Amino acid sequence: MAQFARPAFRGDLADIALAFVPFDDLRDHCEALCKFGEDHTILKKIARGSRTF
Repeated sequence: MAQFARPAFRGDLADIALAFVPFDDLRDHCEALCKFGEDHTILKKIARGSRTF
């Protein structure tokens, strides 16, 4: 995360939201994600730490 604080990244990353999905959550919700998810946007529902730089 410290790399994103560098001046070279500040302007380009101003509106980017970062989030992550722990592997435990993927394992726990794998069947539901495959059954009900139509594309990658389903991951936003279980993602953590969404923040804008």
